[in-house]
Amino acid sequence: MTPAPPNDSIGRGVAIAVAWQVGAIFLTIGTIWGLLQWVALIPLYFSQKRRGYRLAAQGLLITGFVGLMLNASCLALLIFPTIRR
Repeated sequence: MTPAPPNDSIGRGVAIAVAWQVGAIFLTIGTIWGLLQWVALIPLYFSQKRRGYRLAAQGLLITGFVGLMLNASCLALLIFPTIRR
């Protein structure tokens, strides 16, 4: 097993994922950004993992799942406004 690069961290992956998600929101303006998010995050995950940034790859997946949950909950509130009490 090759040693991890010195700047490998979960925070690095989180920063990459957050930057991508913010960019995806502005690019798609609410159309299919959840799908577009995963179209890009999965290749980014494999890219970081292949380069030896295992912790950064984990940060990408963690942030991607959190973003997916936030996206789904916001969409549910918009589709089902009677849920809010």
